[in-house]
Amino acid sequence: MDPLHPDSIPFAPNNFETFSLPQYNYLVIWEFDKATNTVLYDKPHMRAQVGIELDAQGNPIPHAFAPYPTAPGKELSDFAAYTDVLCHPNLAAGASAVTLTVRNLKPLASGQSYQIWLYDEVEGDATKVEATYTRQQPDTLGLDPLGEPIIDWVDVEGPGPASDFSSVPGYRHVVQLRNQDLVPTGIRLSQFTHVVVTIGSSDANPGSSPAPVWFRYTNQNGTRTDLFDNEVFLAGEAEFGFRPSVADQGIGWQPFGSGTVQFLNVEAIAIALNRLSRPPLGFYYGVWLVNEDEDTNLFVGEITTPPPGLESLLDADVTKNEFVSDSEILSAGKWATWADLGSTYQNFTHVYVTLEPKDGDGSLRSPSTIFKAAIPANLELPPERESS
Repeated sequence: MDPLHPDSIPFAPNNFETFSLPQYNYLVIWEFDKATNTVLYDKPHMRAQVGIELDAQGNPIPHAFAPYPTAPGKELSDFAAYTDVLCHPNLAAGASAVTLTVRNLKPLASGQSYQIWLYDEVEGDATKVEATYTRQQPDTLGLDPLGEPIIDWVDVEGPGPASDFSSVPGYRHVVQLRNQDLVPTGIRLSQFTHVVVTIGSSDANPGSSPAPVWFRYTNQNGTRTDLFDNEVFLAGEAEFGFRPSVADQGIGWQPFGSGTVQFLNVEAIAIALNRLSRPPLGFYYGVWLVNEDEDTNLFVGEITTPPPGLESLLDADVTKNEFVSDSEILSAGKWATWADLGSTYQNFTHVYVTLEPKDGDGSLRSPSTIFKAAIPANLELPPERESS
């Protein structure tokens, strides 16, 4: 700015003094329809305050970046509540790209796949989308000064377009959604609030299908089309267990509960579990015997009701009974003899309780471990069971 001519640029000075046209204190970007040569004032994309705010009498207000309206027809009350929007102060904005990076997805059964969806918390609707997908494997480059491995992730599939993908143990998945790819299909990221990864053999809507991974990238504050009240989250942790009823609160599924493991005369194993969080839709609790030294597993089965019933709780995600409430499995367990399992405790080092997808590959243990207990090393087999 020329100090002798402070009105020589269109932006108002950002200090406590008045100004007048042709200087302005806001920069606003709207969509423009080339076909009709019309500014679409109902489709704002960004708003930034660049100068001091004035009251109705033209006096400066002692708030350099006051959250006041700029869109035609907006009232002060429409904006009075915003304090924390993208690139504060006060942008009317929508995400232009979202990248979701996921690890530890269990391989699924034949015919099942992980699917990529966008979900809107205001209207409750969702659409399956094609994203740019990349599968990566770890490459250990060495150790850092603390002895921790330095890992570089190397692309082994993609990047390329995909709306479904499979999982491989040890790999990670990068899903990128961009407006430049979505807009030609009639979809815009600002229309939705969550990216959700679901499980299914056909279109698996996140409102009614297992959805292990999700991220809420926008808070629409109850209005889907008014971008001025959007809060866009620039980064964050992905959540587990999508639930539409609390989607607008960003609440994921959380495990809780307690348990004990008993070895009965080293002939049987008995697990007792109490006050477990009810599994999310499409998941169940499974019990495994694990040899951590040799990386081998034996699936014992899904948890059951306590004795003497021992009824399967495979469907505790969708069915309630005297042991399953709206939010908890009140009491459960697992009983098995070594004879039934065709093995012995000597072949394993630990007992695991895991959260398993119902459509998962049954030969592989889920990486989602809920409980873990070491098998005591001083257990002894009775004489008739000792090997000669």
